[in-house]
Amino acid sequence: ATEIKEPAKGTKQYYKLTIEFKELNKEQDYNQGATFEGKIYIDGKEGMVPSSPGVTGGSVPFSDIIVADNIEIFDDGTDEHNLRYAGGDPNNYIWFNCKKYDDLTDANAEDSTHDCERWRIIGIMNGMTTVGEDGVETTDQSLVKIIRDEPLPNYYVFDNKLEGSGTSEDKYGSNDWTDSRLMMLLNPGYTTNELNATGTTGSLYWDSHNGKCSGAISEGGGVSDGNIISCNFITEGLKNDTTKNMIENVKWKLGGISSDSSAQSYYVKAKTATYYTYERLTETCQTTGKCIKERATEWTGKIGLMYLSDYGYATGGGETYNRQKCLDYKLRNWSDTGYQTDCAGNDWLYDSSNGQWNLDPLTNAPSRLLSITKNGIPASTTAQYALKVNPTLYLKLSVNIKNEIFTNGSSDHPYIIVP
Repeated sequence: ATEIKEPAKGTKQYYKLTIEFKELNKEQDYNQGATFEGKIYIDGKEGMVPSSPGVTGGSVPFSDIIVADNIEIFDDGTDEHNLRYAGGDPNNYIWFNCKKYDDLTDANAEDSTHDCERWRIIGIMNGMTTVGEDGVETTDQSLVKIIRDEPLPNYYVFDNKLEGSGTSEDKYGSNDWTDSRLMMLLNPGYTTNELNATGTTGSLYWDSHNGKCSGAISEGGGVSDGNIISCNFITEGLKNDTTKNMIENVKWKLGGISSDSSAQSYYVKAKTATYYTYERLTETCQTTGKCIKERATEWTGKIGLMYLSDYGYATGGGETYNRQKCLDYKLRNWSDTGYQTDCAGNDWLYDSSNGQWNLDPLTNAPSRLLSITKNGIPASTTAQYALKVNPTLYLKLSVNIKNEIFTNGSSDHPYIIVP
């Protein structure tokens, strides 16, 4: 380690890093053109630059890796000051949902023994509330939020319950996540439930089972209490208890926004920060227009979906419209000339091939939510419509990252998770 003398307050410091080849007394021309990737860690308490954390082995908390650098990790500027990955393809990959975590390495992660999936880190979310098995709540937690990189096979309705069934107020299903059929497909405890469609089984994803569920083999409109397809989650579901035990039970915010053009929360006018604010509201309605009856604004559970604000904050911006200009622009208008390329096109959560479900209900339309279209903008969508789904969750604080010098979070070298 190298001692660093404390400079005057506010002084900029410049460091020169020199890498020298070892004297091996042999030809080393093959090293020409080599590239290096890594991070330098400065310990502010000791005033030292320690050796690379990858040298010592063991594990480190995610907070050692996820540090704001304004290159691909940003403070989102909200009251919670969440740290988020942004850009077209940031180094935020991790191996998750593996058959086996013992002896997991970059080289064997995808073999038949370990069979891991690539997931991606949305960021560290602050101010979270966890709920223990005994019902005890712990507030003000900072949790790592991750999302499955590839969407699940097939397409799934958000909900298509009949009118009068659960929270459904009409024949198009309900936008209330707390009893939606998609929630019951992803989470535990719904194998048999009176709100499941006839002939279907809940919790297939959580239980890693094969059965019938509410969905479709292609994107499109749904049918009330219909759209029954074969759903095989034996290989695509959660593989074991080791994986399930890493998932935190948290309170998810279910606040919504409006499609009423007279409302303060009219989604067509909303920027990313506006979505974030309304997603977190604990009051049913914050609009000047029509509002539906009282509905849940929180849900406690394991598996959810991303929010529109997650999508918006994930942009890195481009040459013409940088990240801040994208955030200052209405999310609905990201399909405009230039913005589609710079804002949506440089957003790692954008899927140009598929429409995507997320947790943004419309407060004035009980059967409609905002989905993300193939054009990268929010659109009012009926709950019984079939879209792609990327399961999203929060990791427990006990989960770390392996101290491995050869992993950098890239797609080729995802971080190795330590349960």
